[in-house]
Amino acid sequence: MAYYQTGKRRVLMEYLRGHQEIPLSAEQIAAGIGDINPSTVYRNIAWLIDEGLVVKTLSADGHTALYQYHDRTVCCGHLHMRCQACGRLMHLDDRLSCEITRLLCSRGEFHLDAGNTVLLGQCRACTAEGGKRDA
Repeated sequence: MAYYQTGKRRVLMEYLRGHQEIPLSAEQIAAGIGDINPSTVYRNIAWLIDEGLVVKTLSADGHTALYQYHDRTVCCGHLHMRCQACGRLMHLDDRLSCEITRLLCSRGEFHLDAGNTVLLGQCRACTAEGGKRDA
């Protein structure tokens, strides 16, 4: 697919790169950028997901799509963990990611795409606080 960089897409990518630790809804992205409407965000996000530049997950309640910049140079080949209480995205250690992937693949029934896999749970800080943080 040919890559056409519009001004809005460039601003969107810059915003997502600058906020890559937190998954954001299209409405949050539009509000954060200011000079872009949610429909433009949705249209460009769909393209960025197809290109592997953005990852889509769901909010803890499963009702809201959340988007996050996906740095292919950092995220390739290891699993991700997202805290459902605070929304923080963490990278699982490469050695452990490889071991989990190897175990799944050794059964021969499933090949895991580790770089695009997000495990959902709760981070240590939120667990210590009783999971009371807001996402």
